[in-house]
Amino acid sequence: RIRIIRDLDVAVYTHPADCHGVSLEFFTESFHEDERLTGGPMRPSSYWRDEHPLALTGLHGLTHVTPDLEATAQFFCDLLDAQPMDEQERPAIGGRAVALQVADMVLEVLTPTGPGRLKEHLERHGEGLRSTVFRVHDLDKACAHLSAHGIDPVTGTAPSAVAIPAEQNLGVIFELVQHDG
Repeated sequence: RIRIIRDLDVAVYTHPADCHGVSLEFFTESFHEDERLTGGPMRPSSYWRDEHPLALTGLHGLTHVTPDLEATAQFFCDLLDAQPMDEQERPAIGGRAVALQVADMVLEVLTPTGPGRLKEHLERHGEGLRSTVFRVHDLDKACAHLSAHGIDPVTGTAPSAVAIPAEQNLGVIFELVQHDG
């Protein structure tokens, strides 16, 4: 049973205690087409890829940290019809990951396997979303832009990802991965 904590007719929000530490929002409209939500027309994807200094190409996915990898992954598979992609050890962060395909993005469920950044994060913040992962056209260019602004990217949750540390990003972890497409 998943409780609804807010119903706005066009969106409902689930209770985080019923969804492994996350309040899920189910929205019937399109963020891309509703100027009340965006404050005006959204810039085209070509702007974000070709003109923005980070060369963003879209959302890659989200990471979720949990003490119970199997139960949490199964929950999202059942609720969202997520499809398991792969499972990997992540020794650099002291964890294990299961990648789930959800629509056009990846939800990566992570659990600590011993001491490390992942265990520290779980102990400090509890179960729930850990980071938002964006695709970029040129990871080296994106890192140079961040460094020029005093932001020191660190290794992300995946070996190919870099992260903007929470302490340099208003408490939120953003990760960047190279997208060659």
